[in-house]
Formats: sequence, structure tokens, C-alpha cells
Amino acid sequence: MGRSGWFRGFAVALMVVGTPAALSAQQTAAPDSVPAQPVVTAGGGLPGLPERISGDYFVVRAQPGERRLGLVLLWRGQPRCYIAPRGPVYGGRTTVGGSTASREPSSAGPREWAVYFDAARGTVRLLGQELSLGESNVVLVDRIDLVGGPPEVVGTATIDVSLPRELPEPSQDREPGSLRRRVEVEYQAIRGALEADAGVRAFLAGRP
Repeated sequence: MGRSGWFRGFAVALMVVGTPAALSAQQTAAPDSVPAQPVVTAGGGLPGLPERISGDYFVVRAQPGERRLGLVLLWRGQPRCYIAPRGPVYGGRTTVGGSTASREPSSAGPREWAVYFDAARGTVRLLGQELSLGESNVVLVDRIDLVGGPPEVVGTATIDVSLPRELPEPSQDREPGSLRRRVEVEYQAIRGALEADAGVRAFLAGRP
């Protein structure tokens, strides 16, 4: 084969096989159909609820700059029933990491009240049982005061709420009080969405 024939053959091979850089890009490109792993970015108590209600929430990020509500837990009992002489019966330490989060009860509360949320699997474990959330992002728990029986999951709900974009780290918050104001906006948005749901509104009001 002459020089020109060899060159034409080499060019055809590049067109069919591709350059090493193109092959590398093809091998490393992630399929569009593979969703990003959700990450739990925040969690803690939800203030401003009725006296009989204690609440917790977790925020999830699936894409950069996106924050969505992962889960709200509402616990109902007698007024301030979650406060004991030794400290809060319900509450304690919230830990987030990767796609999971946990809420450990205080030393005054039973271990069964621990909460383990898995955003990737869409499950929450509490009161000795694991619930598959599906489309739900609210779980209602009654009788946290043990009056009339043990605590029981009495319902779930799905609420639509728009959360602020990524909140700055406290060390990067250059405007005094801006982070606190943005978090309060987040609290208000969640509470407003809860009250807009008829079933949750009845639960907050103490109705069955």
C-alpha cells in the first residue's frame, strides 16, 4: 500500500474507532438516566408548632443548588409532654451524613424513639418499624405521652414546599443575622405547607 493509501486507511480507522480522548470521554461519561445520589444536608427540630406537637425535619439535596424537603416528623401528645424533670423526653442529637440521617433520643427518652432516615432508599425507621415513604414526606406519630397506649404512626402526608437555595455556612455569612433570617423563612415555608394539608391540619389541631 502506498503512502496515500496508508493515510486514507488510518483516517478511516480514526473515524470508526475514535481518538483515545474520545474513547476516554465515552467510557467516563455517566448515563443521563442515572440519578444523583440524594444527600441529607440538614436536620433538626421544627419550631413554632402547637404546644402539643414536637416536630423534626430533614433537608435533602439531589442536584447542586437544589434543596428539597426530605422528611417531616410530627409527634403529638399532651402539652409539653416531651419535657421531663431530667430533660427533654423526645429530642436529642441529630446526625446527618451522606444519604442518611438519625435523630437520637435524649437520655430521658426510650430508645424506640430514635429515628433513622434513608433518603436513597426512601425509608424511615422509628418505633421499632421501618416505613417505606413512597411519595410521602410527612409522618404523623400520636401518643408520644403514652396516654391511652404506646406511640403509634397514625398517618402520612405529602406536602409541596419550596425551600431556599443553599444556605451559607455560618463562617461565610458576612451579613449579620442573614443566615438566621433565611432559616426562619425555611421554617415558615414548611409550617405553611403543613397547615395547607387538611389531614396534617387536623392532626396539628388535636383531631383524630
